[in-house]
Amino acid sequence: MVEAFQALCTQDPIFNDSVRSTTKTVGATGYRLSAWGAALAATLQTHVRIPALSSDRKSISFG
Repeated sequence: MVEAFQALCTQDPIFNDSVRSTTKTVGATGYRLSAWGAALAATLQTHVRIPALSSDRKSISFG
């Protein structure tokens, strides 16, 4: 899992920026949760419920 997180930080500039520069916006939080959920599911080879950012970018939900 550590390797998956490190890969996101080095290979996904949007993820890296959302972790380093802003952790308070709904958009950045939604992107972080979505990207990390996908990486976690791939690493664990299992289904992970990944929250999604609403179309108006004002909320995050599990749909």
